[in-house]
Amino acid sequence: MERTLNSLKKQKGFALIASVFLIIVLGLAAAFMVRLSGTIQTSQSHTILAQRAKQAANAGIEYGIYRVVWGADIAAQCPASTLITLTSYSQFTVTVTCSVKTYVGGDRFFTISSIAEYGAKGTQDYVVRKFETVLER
Repeated sequence: MERTLNSLKKQKGFALIASVFLIIVLGLAAAFMVRLSGTIQTSQSHTILAQRAKQAANAGIEYGIYRVVWGADIAAQCPASTLITLTSYSQFTVTVTCSVKTYVGGDRFFTISSIAEYGAKGTQDYVVRKFETVLER
């Protein structure tokens, strides 16, 4: 019996070390999960902003095409630069630019460019999308 009592006395404190180790491991795992959750949320919100910027830039291209097709003259068809406001995308700045080249034979090519921006350059939530199309008329 003495042997058993001695072995129990030697093991005193082992449970304390194991429990401290377990608490530290669980705390690190919880901190990792919180950080990962925040990263995923930021990534998802940035993806949504990027998709909205894409849609706003596409709306700018459609506006430019409308101006080229239905404008009365070259100045009305193809203004150098236009800042448009979209009610659905009011937080975005959409700039539509247009240039025209006339070739021999009277062929005219309109280059329409649309840039949609959200936020300020250099900030974490800055998103920009640019599209360009060429029309012959």
